[in-house]
Amino acid sequence: SEPFEPEWIWLKFAKLARKSHRPAISKLVMNNLRQKSSDNPSLDVTLGLLEQAWDLADRSRAIYQLRDLIARVSPEPSASPRSDSGNGFLAKCYCKLSNWLSTSRGDQDVSSQATMDEILRYYLMATSLDRTSFRAWQGWALTNLELAMARDRGARITQLRHNPYILPAIQGLFRCISIEPSRSFEDVLRILTLWFRFSNLPEVPAAVGDGASSIPIECWVPVIPQLIARIHIPNPQTRRLLHHILVDIAKGFPHAIVYPLVVASKSPSVARRTAAISILEKVKACCPLV
Repeated sequence: SEPFEPEWIWLKFAKLARKSHRPAISKLVMNNLRQKSSDNPSLDVTLGLLEQAWDLADRSRAIYQLRDLIARVSPEPSASPRSDSGNGFLAKCYCKLSNWLSTSRGDQDVSSQATMDEILRYYLMATSLDRTSFRAWQGWALTNLELAMARDRGARITQLRHNPYILPAIQGLFRCISIEPSRSFEDVLRILTLWFRFSNLPEVPAAVGDGASSIPIECWVPVIPQLIARIHIPNPQTRRLLHHILVDIAKGFPHAIVYPLVVASKSPSVARRTAAISILEKVKACCPLV
């Protein structure tokens, strides 16, 4: 029967049908939407048909036609600026294309640099078109993270140019957190992994410091144990920043920070004990009631 509800409801229903392993229902809904538009479907329906093709394992065709859709809806260089909705749709297409290309790699090694560069380029296009798209920023950040860790291979990197993916990964992860603070835990852990692994590069703690000022301080609370475990890290730039973050946490959440610091101040390790005492003194100075 002909659908009467708003188009987006039927598109969502079709997607749920596919997730519930009911492809026949999805096909029926999508065919109705296409027929309703006299075989000239809206952009959202066109994208929905491609998503259906992807979900039903016609993946090569889905990728090919998504590239074609992007080419058709992309403005000419001389065209006037697009509306936010137009940019949002194009950003969604770029983000989806990057995701599909990444998924199509399967278990292949990341050594296919041309493919990875293409994936990064499309994610970057998505972030430039929609600066608040969590999915676009997350895709950009996680792809850079994957490449940064693969490039590391256990070797100690002494110059940032040897691994150009580290800073984009950190910056992208912080952008994800600023957009969706409630979903920050895993992204904060990823930042800590990059920060501590590459702390010998001065640009890395600098990037973490810049990013830390852009997110709510409560995002650090769940990773207090990981932070305190590193309070005596040898790198002075990282150690100063780490102590600064812990003091900032104490200003808002003293109950979460004081006890583990007191425990650390009794450590048999001189470096760890000294670091904990130093932080506690700073906490007492800025929080007299502690």
